[in-house]
Amino acid sequence: MYTQVFASSIIDSEVASELMSALPNRFQLETPALLFRLSENGVSFTQLWNSIDHAEQTLIIIKTTRNEVFGAYCSASWSERKDIRERTRSRYFGTGESFVWYTDKDIGLPIIYRWAGQSSENPEDCPQMFMTAGDRLMIIGSSGGDAISIREQLTDGLSYGCDTFASPPLVKDNAFDIAEMEVFNVISSID
Repeated sequence: MYTQVFASSIIDSEVASELMSALPNRFQLETPALLFRLSENGVSFTQLWNSIDHAEQTLIIIKTTRNEVFGAYCSASWSERKDIRERTRSRYFGTGESFVWYTDKDIGLPIIYRWAGQSSENPEDCPQMFMTAGDRLMIIGSSGGDAISIREQLTDGLSYGCDTFASPPLVKDNAFDIAEMEVFNVISSID
């Protein structure tokens, strides 16, 4: 459905194509644009936020030093972390369109975990902890455990089973060291 697959230094075009196909339909016609690459922009959260805050939606790709590849589609702007009035109600933001994923080494394709509420008879009872962040904190998915948690610097993180996405840990052994990280701007063709 998209016009051109995005180019990544971490994943091949087949994985990129699968991820683009998993995006909501209105985002499949525009090629995601690279906003941040760890090896070029550094390990600072300040640089990350300066690079991605203007994006309405993002696709995050992480490669570990053990060659594990995983990430997330985040359905809201990370700048929402600064909305103090909204954060007093809930520190989480985003929508049920968000998802997390990892690349299965055996088949070479992403395994995608969507919001548990999409397949539930009672979605209102499912956790809706999609995204949260601070000056030096990024968490994607929570409840039971964080699907992706990166704190202090963009050098390492943790991944646990997450009730929001009904996902297992996205990496073996829960802890990971980041070898490379890319963040892409996901643009609607409807705007």
